[in-house]
Amino acid sequence: MTKTGKPDGCWAGIMHQYAQGKHRFSTGQRPKSKKWKSVIQRIDACPLTPIFNLPVRYIDIFGRKILCKCGYHVLDPAHRNRFPAVLTAQLALDRKCVTILKPRTVGNSSSYLQQALEEVHSEEWARHTIEYLADCELHKKRSTITQSDVAVYMRPPRFSPLPLAQWFETVHANEILGHLEEMKGIITSTSGRILKLDSTKKITKKLAGGLAYTATWMTNVSNECGEVLNCVLTTGEGAGLEG
Repeated sequence: MTKTGKPDGCWAGIMHQYAQGKHRFSTGQRPKSKKWKSVIQRIDACPLTPIFNLPVRYIDIFGRKILCKCGYHVLDPAHRNRFPAVLTAQLALDRKCVTILKPRTVGNSSSYLQQALEEVHSEEWARHTIEYLADCELHKKRSTITQSDVAVYMRPPRFSPLPLAQWFETVHANEILGHLEEMKGIITSTSGRILKLDSTKKITKKLAGGLAYTATWMTNVSNECGEVLNCVLTTGEGAGLEG
């Protein structure tokens, strides 16, 4: 009876466990196909793969986040969206604040968001400080009436300033990188029922440097929504496609 190999879905689950250090291949259990052999090589070369039960480092010596290079240490979008904040090396930012940075409107910038959040935090800090001092005053009066020992009150915590505006830009960039694969899929997908072809020479005349006069026509392929799906530069009619 002919033996059948494991399906791709089974191998995908094994690879996820192998990347987390929860699965070890014994003799003769490694996949035979080139596809999954290359996947194992990528996982072994990934810096987030645990080695001999040693702790995995997620931050390098410069304080930068170490990214996954094999694709098996990244959570799927359903689980990733459950986290209410975007994490960095030492701090975290609420996703609602990241959403405010996304619109490209006049006046919307990381500096404006940083100043607005610092104003909100300072008001909240002042409100809590006033409540704490009021409670201390009330407790002091009651201690005087009951003639109990004089209580010593701690100073209210100081106001902690927010990070610089550049940190907010870094968090925004990290959030975008988390959706990089989905964005690539949307950009490179050819969708639409009606495809349109439009050729022009105006763009080719603006090429400068070593690319000057290397193309004659620029042809755009679009769908019914006006979205450009592909651009082709040609050196002449018929054959002669450059890319």
